[in-house]
Amino acid sequence: SLIGRQVVNTGSLLSENGLVMMLAGESAYISETDSGKVYVEVDGQALEDLKNANNPNPEEGTAIKNEGEVRASRIIFGAGDMFSQAFTNTGEVVASAEVGGGEIQVATGSKVQNDGLLSANNGGKINIQGTDVTTTGTVEAKGGGKITFESIGDTIISGLIDASNNPGNQGEGQNNSNPPLPLGEGRGEGSSGSED
Repeated sequence: SLIGRQVVNTGSLLSENGLVMMLAGESAYISETDSGKVYVEVDGQALEDLKNANNPNPEEGTAIKNEGEVRASRIIFGAGDMFSQAFTNTGEVVASAEVGGGEIQVATGSKVQNDGLLSANNGGKINIQGTDVTTTGTVEAKGGGKITFESIGDTIISGLIDASNNPGNQGEGQNNSNPPLPLGEGRGEGSSGSED
């Protein structure tokens, strides 16, 4: 895990069948539940609630920047709302697991920008939360996976979104942004196995 006020990866973070976390904030609390799920708080806000954060005076800069390679079965990027840009990815983030695919979670209280690769194939899950979400890169969960975007502002998709399926597997793409922007319409292009 990398934890700090600002976190930058320009190298390789590798944890086969393990967990990698990059967390940016004044404070972070990490624990594991009885069911094996990891619970994270950054700046006193649970990851599930960070999308509702609204800081009127964020600092300039990026809280979490990935320019390198991250590979693990579960990958979590979490940042509060103290920076104008919470998460930027220009590298490769690949989550894979032997059973059920890998999982990538980006949970922030500010803007998210993906210009690289976010991949959780073979039934994996990708969830991206931010005040505004922009992806010009590739987000893929091929082989029956699920991709979800959640924002309280704009979701702009101009890269490839791929939740296509192999025979017998159902892929799924979901956009819970406000206002909703259907995948593959409006401000971007994308493809998915199915959309909710």
